[in-house]
Amino acid sequence: MNKANPVDPFVVLKGEHELLFGVLDSLECCIATVDRGADPRDLRRFVEFLRGFLSAWHWPKEDDILFRALASSGFPANSGPLAVLDEDHREIERLLTKAAAYTANGGPAGGDALRFTLRVLRSLDALLRYHLEMEETVLFETAARELPETKIAELGEAMQVFLDDARGSFRYHSLRRMADRLQADFLPANRRRVALAGCAAASL
Repeated sequence: MNKANPVDPFVVLKGEHELLFGVLDSLECCIATVDRGADPRDLRRFVEFLRGFLSAWHWPKEDDILFRALASSGFPANSGPLAVLDEDHREIERLLTKAAAYTANGGPAGGDALRFTLRVLRSLDALLRYHLEMEETVLFETAARELPETKIAELGEAMQVFLDDARGSFRYHSLRRMADRLQADFLPANRRRVALAGCAAASL
């Protein structure tokens, strides 16, 4: 890790958001095809990716690094943006748990089970999109404005340690391949997203 030039923590997180938006675009396309009668088994792939990516890769940087640093710097943890966004994480996790149960063992066969599964996944898609946008337009901008440069550098160093420790793992490479495959299978090439330019080496 280069402490003299740590990664920009907000660029890292926005890059991961960009990849998530690409997977959510793919999910919307998959839901539309299932609505028209396609095999629902592909829905399970999205649930597996989102659970793994959020819990093992993305949320640790937010919950354990960014949110904790903001709370220690005077941002209220039990009210305001931090509390709302933390609760979003819990609700997204609850929706993913439901979706995992409904898409297990080949997924819903049809009828009410399929309609309910698609409703859960649409709710998940809408909440996660809203949540990512709120983080970028409210929390990240406020943090970048209010935190001293030394604290932002500390955040970058902490995220770099996480990246250095995790990037060589099988789990990391598996998640990256899953994201690429989901977009390739459900989106035309001109709609696929990758990590934001300039942060691929830092994060994904």
